[in-house]
Amino acid sequence: MKVRMKLIGVVGAVIMLITANGAHAGQGCSSINDYSSAWASADTVEGGLGVTEDKMPWRISLDYSYNDANQLIQGTSRQKSRESWPASDGASNGLGVRNRYEKMVAGVSYDYSNTVTAGMTIPYVRNERWEDHHHYSDYTSQGLGDITIYGKFWINKEKDAFNAYVDLALGVPTGASNEKFTLIPEKSTEWSSKYKAAYIQAGLGQWVPILALGFEKNIADRTALYGRTQYSDPQGTNNADYKSESNLVTNLGVGYTFEKSGQSLFGVSGQFDYIYARFRKDQNKGVDVGNTGGTWLGFTPGGFYSPDGGKLSFTASVPLGLTYDVNSIQTYAPWALNLGISRRF
Repeated sequence: MKVRMKLIGVVGAVIMLITANGAHAGQGCSSINDYSSAWASADTVEGGLGVTEDKMPWRISLDYSYNDANQLIQGTSRQKSRESWPASDGASNGLGVRNRYEKMVAGVSYDYSNTVTAGMTIPYVRNERWEDHHHYSDYTSQGLGDITIYGKFWINKEKDAFNAYVDLALGVPTGASNEKFTLIPEKSTEWSSKYKAAYIQAGLGQWVPILALGFEKNIADRTALYGRTQYSDPQGTNNADYKSESNLVTNLGVGYTFEKSGQSLFGVSGQFDYIYARFRKDQNKGVDVGNTGGTWLGFTPGGFYSPDGGKLSFTASVPLGLTYDVNSIQTYAPWALNLGISRRF
């Protein structure tokens, strides 16, 4: 198998890792640029780097992502005057809202054959939120996120062919979804306890079936076109009576691998990422959550390096937000950072 055969594996699927779980995008006043779920990074990938898959079927990985949602958006525009407290124009409607998301994902996978891979990912999540207009900032959740188990099945996998695959996955509600915080409500002197917002919780608290279809095609020497469409559909409600709705995520990119230098391999890629979540809104105790859902378009440049022909691989990418059209007011991160390391054996 030549280097270019599975180019998508390192400069494609791995860099799709963003932040939070796949179903979190746009949930409850937070436009999380989640263009793919974490399990997409655990792929049968290093075969494209000259590694013989049947001799090294195991793959372990560790990925880190950072996302700082420090902007307020409404529809297609940024609400600059509402991003600080007091507002920058001196008005009293500044919100001072900011969300920060960090996630570390450990993954393991096993290649049962050249066309079938199974694995799981285990995330550790830390989500923070500040709301100056409520005069509190102790609004943080951290801990085990939702574990995902998955299987990848290649429909076709041949040199220079149009190669397609199917991913089936299930998000397991292992992360907490019913954490609470306390505050003094307006017109009251007593503390009250409230559920933290769903997008702050470490987990969804819902079982999440995930279906993805993808392809790759070599279009030139050491250059590949790849794409992927993923649909996630959280089931039921969590134990805080919150229902997260479905997301449709599409990625389309091109990757290029440079000439091999000894055992060292370098590659770069760029992909467009599109999220569609307008068709349904989240629900809180049976009532629609107005500031959920929308559409987001981003671009992700990234790259990889392997010092030993693909056994050990390092990846990095910087997802950039381009355009959006969201329901109500939501927070937004104009960029994110993804770093990863993986090892085959």
